[in-house]
This record gives sequence, structure tokens and C-alpha cells, in this order.
Amino acid sequence: MTTDLIGNPLSPQEERLIEVYESLKSLVQDEALAPGTRSNLLAALAATGVAVTGLGLKFEHLIDIGA
Repeated sequence: MTTDLIGNPLSPQEERLIEVYESLKSLVQDEALAPGTRSNLLAALAATGVAVTGLGLKFEHLIDIGA
């Protein structure tokens, strides 16, 4: 991903935020996680998702993965 939702190029910070967001999405889907760990990761994902959406980087519904 090199642009936001309206076509502006991403800054290095925005690219890093997307990487964190995608990493969290991947982690929360790991069935081997302890329930408390998964819960904390979901909280982090929800907060990160708000930042990603607020900046117009991505628009996704996280309800499908429990966030």
C-alpha cells in the first residue's frame, strides 16, 4: 500500500502504522494465543484501527475478527 484512500502518498510513519495494524490483525487470528493475550491484542487492534481509519489509510470492519 503506497497511498491513502484518496490517493495521497503515505508518509513513512503512516506506512509503519499500516504495518503495525496488519501485524495485529494477523496475531489476533492465532488460535494458540491465551485468552488474556488475545483480548489485549484485540484492544490494541481496535485502537490502532481507529487511528488507521481516522487518517484515511484503510476502511475495514474489524467485527469479523472480534475487535
